[in-house]
Amino acid sequence: MKKIGLVIGYGSIGKKHYRVMKKLNFFKKIYILSSHINGDNVIKNIKEIKKINPDFIVICSETYKHYFQLKYLDQILENKIILIEKPIFSKFKKLKIKNNKVFVGYNLRYHPIILFLKYFLKNKSIVTANVTCNSYLPNWRDRNYKNIYSSIKNKGGGVHLDLSHEIDYSNWIFEKFKTENITLKKLSNLKIDSYDYCNLIGYSKFVKLININLNYFSQKNKRNIEVIMNNQLIDADLIKNKINFYSKNKHKEKKFKKISLQKTLELQLVDILKSKPKYACSYIEGLKVLKTLRIK
Repeated sequence: MKKIGLVIGYGSIGKKHYRVMKKLNFFKKIYILSSHINGDNVIKNIKEIKKINPDFIVICSETYKHYFQLKYLDQILENKIILIEKPIFSKFKKLKIKNNKVFVGYNLRYHPIILFLKYFLKNKSIVTANVTCNSYLPNWRDRNYKNIYSSIKNKGGGVHLDLSHEIDYSNWIFEKFKTENITLKKLSNLKIDSYDYCNLIGYSKFVKLININLNYFSQKNKRNIEVIMNNQLIDADLIKNKINFYSKNKHKEKKFKKISLQKTLELQLVDILKSKPKYACSYIEGLKVLKTLRIK
């Protein structure tokens, strides 16, 4: 039976989710909650949600709105599936979900390299894991970067939240991440008041040292996971879609098929709509990201 869908917020990521929902043809109607567009499928007020009674909701609004919208949805709806875009909240807040199933949009879990590492590294003893994501905020969107929520601290902006995919998949791959130290700073001359640099150091049961480095100001995009074990080094490049394996005097390269953001969103949606999702980030795991970041 086809479902009724709802997308809350129709910015860049909201539009992507809407296109995915239309393409997969699981829905008989998809509503949009937005004050910026018009149409027969557009609602303007959050109080109209109970009337349309959606089966599946994606929260794609600005991060600082997530907590209040999720709390309201769990009060007025029952037995629905809610996907909340990452990060789950701008600050750690205790909110007990009583009536619905909630997932968090860490769709990078569906990247073939992340899936490969999840299983390849399971229970292996690791000396260090170095996780890097460097990006340049002004190139992210077609409009002035100074006006997007990423640039504004009190709207939930900041590199530690925007690039928190790295925190989530580090928790997921390396398991039970424990934070030892975190540095959050504004270092560059970007015209923003949010943090543009994050360095997080921790460990887990199987990893002696985990180092995560994120920034908004790099002129070269980089998304890399380097894992050093006693007898092997693994260098995974999520942009070039390949992993290099080094062991003694041996070198092997494994290439992966390029995957688009849209495709990972599709895989995530299909997984979430299953009775027992396999890879999707749960509500508790989404909160774990904020705990790892020590955000209060």
